[in-house]
Amino acid sequence: MDILSRTLPGEHIKAKLSILGVTQAQLAAAMRVSKVRINQMVHGHAPITPQMALRLARVTETEPEFWLGLQTKFELDRWREKLAIELDELRVLTGSPVVAAGRPSQRFLTTSAFFPASRMKGNSGPCVLRNAKNRSKAAPL
Repeated sequence: MDILSRTLPGEHIKAKLSILGVTQAQLAAAMRVSKVRINQMVHGHAPITPQMALRLARVTETEPEFWLGLQTKFELDRWREKLAIELDELRVLTGSPVVAAGRPSQRFLTTSAFFPASRMKGNSGPCVLRNAKNRSKAAPL
């Protein structure tokens, strides 16, 4: 785990404020958000959302992907650590959901469910999903 992943995304906001020589209140005013919201992000009590990333990027002349990337990396590393044992127990899926004679498993929809013949030929009938037992039900368009 590198140093960026162990650092709260808000620490980077604090560093940027220091470089720019502005306060949290000034940042909040520039972003047109509450001082409370900025303080929550700085202290790790609120995530950097896409909306906040766009605003931060605009007022600090950075990229929104930078801010979202910090938040995503932080959260992934935190969850990777929390779920370590459970993730180790998960097994990779192999093969396909096909049973003998090349027929789809009854638990999975056939390809025609995703591309019904009536739709592919330009017919205007309702989109019908069919599973391996050929039961039908209309799907919303």
